[in-house]
Amino acid sequence: MMTALFGTLFILTVCNDNDLLMSLRLIRIPHFLSMIVAFTFRGIQLFFDDMFAITEAQKSRGLDLDSLSIFQKFKWFVALVIPLFVLEFRKMEETANAADSRGYSLRGGKKRTDYKLEEAKLHGLDYLILSFLMVLLVYMILNSFLPLGFNSLPF
Repeated sequence: MMTALFGTLFILTVCNDNDLLMSLRLIRIPHFLSMIVAFTFRGIQLFFDDMFAITEAQKSRGLDLDSLSIFQKFKWFVALVIPLFVLEFRKMEETANAADSRGYSLRGGKKRTDYKLEEAKLHGLDYLILSFLMVLLVYMILNSFLPLGFNSLPF
């Protein structure tokens, strides 16, 4: 659980959404799934960026969160989250309208060309690293259920 959480945080902080989309497309994830994952991570990033900006604006206006009680913090958080969701839904609608106006559809239709995908091909070292990471992932999953690991070795 912690590995998945830290892995997700690592992806959110290091990769931009274009890199994430291209890497998912390179490992042959279907186009609609890779777009859903990329938009989800992009939405999370935008949500936290907007939340940070609103919080900083409130602090610059004199809000002191440390002096508030738990009930007042909860009330402030609810007052913060509701406009954030409205803002994020507006951004999602604008993104959907922009994609629709460009003739973009996740349902199929015409096959989309992707010039970046043609440039970026996986090579032998990429497959070796992916294989190692998959073996490591299987080992970690099995080790969480069964005591297979280095914990049982005598040295």
